[in-house]
Amino acid sequence: GLELGYPITIGDNVWLGGNVVVNPGVTIGNNTVIGSGSVVVKDIPSDVLAAGNPAKVIRKLTEEDYNIWEKHKQFYYDNIKKD
Repeated sequence: GLELGYPITIGDNVWLGGNVVVNPGVTIGNNTVIGSGSVVVKDIPSDVLAAGNPAKVIRKLTEEDYNIWEKHKQFYYDNIKKD
């Protein structure tokens, strides 16, 4: 039988949780988080948290979210990462 696929586009600084399915032809914007187990069936914009089946935008990511990540990253480099 005939099969047909379309490319997906995943932006910069995107985090996909475990077991995420991204359907053909979908675009995920920059700085976006997709929750574990989500099925992405339509485009997801930049700077949001999305999850579910089908995945939908839950909320925009805020400056506070980025600050929390930077604190975790700094803790990692100060206490855990050994080069």
